[in-house]
Amino acid sequence: MIFKFKIDNDYLSEEGHFDAVSGNKNVYMCEFDVNCDESSAIWFAVFKKGEEIYIVSISGGKCNIPYEVLENTGNIYLGCYA
Repeated sequence: MIFKFKIDNDYLSEEGHFDAVSGNKNVYMCEFDVNCDESSAIWFAVFKKGEEIYIVSISGGKCNIPYEVLENTGNIYLGCYA
């Protein structure tokens, strides 16, 4: 399943609402439509679950959601930076 997001410079928004099932590995991916003034920027996604933080590089506008984030139920927080 692909979760779609849009990055407009310093603003991240989701394109649709979605739910994920815990316990899945390498099944969920994020896809980012990036509109940024700095076209050569290298982007990273930051996933937060509880007190743990996972940083994943965004390549080709996509990244996998880390397994550790989906291992158990709970809220997942996402941010991006370049």
